[in-house]
Amino acid sequence: MKYCLSLTERLLRQSPVRLTGFRILAILCALHVSGAHWLALQTAAWTGMLVSRSQSATVSEAVRTTFDGEHPCPLCQAVEEGQQREKDQESARLIETLGNLNFVRPPVLIVPTPTFATMHFVESATPGWPRVETPPTPPPRRA
Repeated sequence: MKYCLSLTERLLRQSPVRLTGFRILAILCALHVSGAHWLALQTAAWTGMLVSRSQSATVSEAVRTTFDGEHPCPLCQAVEEGQQREKDQESARLIETLGNLNFVRPPVLIVPTPTFATMHFVESATPGWPRVETPPTPPPRRA
């Protein structure tokens, strides 16, 4: 009988160093896919801008000019261009993928119109069972 291990069981049987390496690799891949590399570059750009601008101006002026968006540094411009290029590539890839799909109309299911049965009701002489007992009288109210 052949014994098969699942991927998780095989990973858990690895050495702790290799398992830590796999975890770090998985975290780095998840960060890259989520776009965290752009956030890291933008944070580095803002930090550099704050440091360089606070040397020649007041700290409040450096913070205002760093985050107002009107005075970007070359790294900020590179981050913005990279993000735009990545979005354009993603859009082009999506359009190409959708263009390669063959959209086929699903078969049409023809359902016949339902036929309704005609029902005939016989009128009876008595409309129902008559009620013979009288309703109970309520108890007297106390004042």
